[in-house]
Amino acid sequence: MAHVAAYWIRDFKVKVYDVSRLSANATARAYRPSRYEHATGYFFRGRPDSAEAEILAHLQSHPLTKSPGTFLANLYLGAGKSQQALQLMRELAERHTTDFDIQFNTAALLDREYQRTRDPATAAAAEEYRRRGRRANPHRTGGAAGPK
Repeated sequence: MAHVAAYWIRDFKVKVYDVSRLSANATARAYRPSRYEHATGYFFRGRPDSAEAEILAHLQSHPLTKSPGTFLANLYLGAGKSQQALQLMRELAERHTTDFDIQFNTAALLDREYQRTRDPATAAAAEEYRRRGRRANPHRTGGAAGPK
């Protein structure tokens, strides 16, 4: 059985499995995964093109939702589509202005872009997203700063 998600908790990788069809519970057996869940399944089975098609379909009815949006941005990065990933993360950051992770992930992508271009405006934009992240949750930053 393929896992539907994987997370790291400290040094431990935790895999999440869909066991609804193994349950004696009729409600659980009747559950139908969303297109987002199908997309993650395709990704974990090594089918990123199918994952991208499913997540794009999901985002048609649930535009700019955080988790599916960042999932698509990561798919774009894995496919070498860094500009599309950056544009999507900026859109997510504008929609979710108080989300620490989205603000800092957007800053990280801008840092990568700055390393490529050395454009001072890109470095300034990255710092602005870090500032937003620190404002959203000052307890998680620990003095986080971007590359020099």
